[in-house]
Amino acid sequence: MQGDDDFDDEASAAKVFAGYNFGWLPFLDLGAELSYLNGGELDGEVDGTSARLEVESLQAMGIAGFSFGPFGVYGKAGMADWDADRSGNGLNKDYSGTDPVFGLGARVQL
Repeated sequence: MQGDDDFDDEASAAKVFAGYNFGWLPFLDLGAELSYLNGGELDGEVDGTSARLEVESLQAMGIAGFSFGPFGVYGKAGMADWDADRSGNGLNKDYSGTDPVFGLGARVQL
């Protein structure tokens, strides 16, 4: 949102995901992950008008990594389909798109 005033708020977000590791090779991890993200609601003001922003996303990613006993490193890449709804007096607009997502990580099995 653009305007003369700051849009300052905090929101809680929730993410649910599920994945599968194919386990074909002992030291190579190959898998897939699906996730849903709800970014919560942000409330604030834009040019003196109350406004709200809500964001949701559905993601699908492939995962590849290496296992070293209980430790491992991995990378993931895929696509995210997202939707953002802006509402307020004269500010109503829906945004949506599909964009690449990627990341790197490490894991420890206890």
